[in-house]
Amino acid sequence: MKKRIRLICFLLLAVLALTACDVEEVSPTEEDTTAAIPVNTDLFPLAQDGKFVFAIVTPTKTTASFDEAVNKFANSLQMLSGGKNMVEILLDKQAATKEYEICVGNTGREESVEEWAKLEGDFDYRIKVFDQRVTVVAKSESSIAKALDELLNAIRSEASGKGGNFGISKSYQRVGVVNTAFPGLNQTGTFKGEFDCGDGSSILYCEDVTEADYEAYLDFLNSKGGILKKTYTLGSENKVNRYALIKGGEYTAYCSYLPTVNAMRIYVGGAGDTDLPESVAAGDAVKPVSLWQLEVDTKGSKANGGMSYVIQLADGTYLVIDGGYNTKAESDRLYQLLLENKPASHEKPIITAWFITHLHVDHYGCLNSMTTHHLNDVEVRGFYFNFPYITIGDLGAINAKSVTMNMKRWSGAVLYGKLHSGMSIAFPGVDAEIICTYEDVFPLAHADGNDTSMSFILKVGEQKILFLGDSEASESVTMETTLPEDVLKCDILQFAHHGYEGCNKALYVKADPTVVLWPMNVVGWQGKESYSKTPDNVISTWYRKLSANKYIWDSTSVKKIILSGEGTQKISFPYQLPTSRTRPNLDAIYSTKKKEQQEK
Repeated sequence: MKKRIRLICFLLLAVLALTACDVEEVSPTEEDTTAAIPVNTDLFPLAQDGKFVFAIVTPTKTTASFDEAVNKFANSLQMLSGGKNMVEILLDKQAATKEYEICVGNTGREESVEEWAKLEGDFDYRIKVFDQRVTVVAKSESSIAKALDELLNAIRSEASGKGGNFGISKSYQRVGVVNTAFPGLNQTGTFKGEFDCGDGSSILYCEDVTEADYEAYLDFLNSKGGILKKTYTLGSENKVNRYALIKGGEYTAYCSYLPTVNAMRIYVGGAGDTDLPESVAAGDAVKPVSLWQLEVDTKGSKANGGMSYVIQLADGTYLVIDGGYNTKAESDRLYQLLLENKPASHEKPIITAWFITHLHVDHYGCLNSMTTHHLNDVEVRGFYFNFPYITIGDLGAINAKSVTMNMKRWSGAVLYGKLHSGMSIAFPGVDAEIICTYEDVFPLAHADGNDTSMSFILKVGEQKILFLGDSEASESVTMETTLPEDVLKCDILQFAHHGYEGCNKALYVKADPTVVLWPMNVVGWQGKESYSKTPDNVISTWYRKLSANKYIWDSTSVKKIILSGEGTQKISFPYQLPTSRTRPNLDAIYSTKKKEQQEK
């Protein structure tokens, strides 16, 4: 086992060695909260008013696959600017120096030579922005293609979509994590491999790891210049999961030790990964902590599903979870609730934290609508999420790019886009703990896009609320098998995936909630050509359809079920948990809500 840990350590050794180089660490606020061009002056300009102000420079001798990757990159940039102008591709020794250049490969430009010299060990590629050049160097044609795709995604995230203007942050730099061929690891027998997150970061996973092995690994990183920034734990009984955030000169590592399965998971990403604050500064306690489960706009969206929660923190600001659909009615509903309940001393509602569980439009859509209709009516201080930048089920990298682009339109909001399991933060009157993200599923396969949901716990005093988003089979198994049992035990639980296919019964048994928040509509308009059609009684089809649903509905320990389709409802804390068992009258709710919807 010691040999295997040393071999995994080798994966980061080359990057750790690079910390000795004179490379400035990327500031999270510079990279993650950059405003859209042309407002931002910290952008290396690539196109202005649809005209390119740069050229691509390549080595004099290249291969067909190298040229194919460069041409694909150039064509994508051309489309990004509206397709009007061709990107100029020059050979280094035959071209006069341009004012701005993207140098791909080991060109003769000074910056390319400098970066090529640092390309060592098991690392695939390096990307860095200099004063007037962007350099991309890699060991192979496939790595060049991967690096150019990553650079393209970064450029797209900064594009304004107006007038063909775009660029890349002057502080942008990335190091390709590792090759997939690790010398000797295939002989260890328990190394499970690497999961590519699509944005230059990766997950490494190894089984048969002891706590002593984990501690030795952290000591190794420290001996090579890695700085231990924070540690976290999950669980308080018997086996406790341990987590450590480590920063090197050009990388971020987040190491997880999972004693229930004797495994270690290592996230390795860029130096610009945003640190999570330990706590958010609170003003005076002016409001009791309250939670609203909002009814969602299934009529305007003509869809079934949707999820929207608001927590008012002790200082009167808010924590929003998802928000629902991309309709004006949805964003107006959210805005009115925030406005009506804000303290009189606040000029406008303040959202301290906006959590987005995953990239399905019935969850993040309201963020888009709020950006369109209430951008200047509400202050947002931070967005909290962890999105994949690869295709998983019906989700692709473009989903993450479009949503984060809207987040960046909220002036002053910090994007905390790398929340990992174990991380915690203290908000005024409410503590939050992340317990699962899409990263934790590996080495299992994701069932679909729902299995990219971020699950977390909110603690209000001694009471716990477990939010599961749309977690399905793989995330359910991951949480149920890798988290200490006392982590899942809760007082209030948000039923996963609206009570459609979601988490398994075993997870709900361990959670053992007294109250269940069920984000499912009762009246459904999905597939209806007009509102004159009779809407469906959606929940009547699902509340006992699956074993997990039936367990929640029939459980004697679940005393109360609160349906979002019944209307917006409020819980105030400390919350008196019910002792008698009640269930919603589905027929009565359907009759009332159907009439309300048809009269609108």
